[in-house]
Amino acid sequence: MIDTHFHSRVMRQKGVDPGEHLKRAFAEGLVCAVDIGTELGDLEERSGLVAEFDRVYMAAGLYPSYAGAEDLPSLVAELETSILEHQAASIRGQRPRLVAVGECGIDLHWDFADTVCQQELLELQIDLADRLDLPVVIHSREADDPLLEVFRRHSPKRGGILHCFSSGPEMMRRCLDLGFFISFAGNLTFKNAELIRSSALQVPMDRLLFETDSPYLSPEPMRGRPNHPAFVAHTYRFFSRLRSVPMEELISQVAANVHRIFSLP
Repeated sequence: MIDTHFHSRVMRQKGVDPGEHLKRAFAEGLVCAVDIGTELGDLEERSGLVAEFDRVYMAAGLYPSYAGAEDLPSLVAELETSILEHQAASIRGQRPRLVAVGECGIDLHWDFADTVCQQELLELQIDLADRLDLPVVIHSREADDPLLEVFRRHSPKRGGILHCFSSGPEMMRRCLDLGFFISFAGNLTFKNAELIRSSALQVPMDRLLFETDSPYLSPEPMRGRPNHPAFVAHTYRFFSRLRSVPMEELISQVAANVHRIFSLP
């Protein structure tokens, strides 16, 4: 199984040892995971937290909370410099490979900044992903329409992932038409997740991914505990029952999808 989205730095901040839990996850059937960034300058610290794991990859991006800054192009230029330095170190075997730009997107649940500023920051990061020939990892919360506005103007050339998908089938279909993959997290298993499950029932199998979003969103029956990559198995099993897909077939299909979007071995 593969966890396409976890946060090693936030896990440590929440008192969850990412190294210890990654060891457990790989022992219990995880074969690959992607450590996601949300802050400027966090790549070096996160690389150190996961350095011992050959099959942990990296992404780097600026969360919508940065959208209130005065000079967004300069911020994204700093992000680009950080990524290029990381990629150079990765080629020398000193850091894990970076496979995506993100997490970036639009969040209208929290008062981070106005919608236009959040859209600008997202478009700047899509431009960056295009220059680096990388996919994007998209955060969207209560922001379907402004997100689609951005994608209509500028859909990422290498595609991307709608992470922790929480919208309905219509939004999903529009994003699928634009080439995106749909990633479900532990909230798919929640009792009140009818809208998310309606999308999961219709998602094409060749666009499907799973994640933990660790340390957030622990799936049933682990709610109330800090999440970690081993718990992705619960979401796989839930989807397997929901769609009546054998686990072996599901695992194989998701692995193929991960290979396509991230260009992994």
